[in-house]
Amino acid sequence: MRPEQLALSAIPGPDAWKIEPGLALPIGAQLVHEARTTDGAFLKIIEPRRTVAGEAARTYCTLAADARPTLFPRTT
Repeated sequence: MRPEQLALSAIPGPDAWKIEPGLALPIGAQLVHEARTTDGAFLKIIEPRRTVAGEAARTYCTLAADARPTLFPRTT
């Protein structure tokens, strides 16, 4: 999956996994979030930069609504 195919969420669910949010860096019109999963894997999550007042802590990660992840065949 590409970082722009992931999204942060404050709502747990069957399609979301718990993360520990890290640094958030503004780069142009995007915000790049670093996060760590409960098993220690590092993630980068990219979303449009926006200001949301009073937003709840987003400690879950899920696929973005428009994500189209692909799997590549395993090479031997």
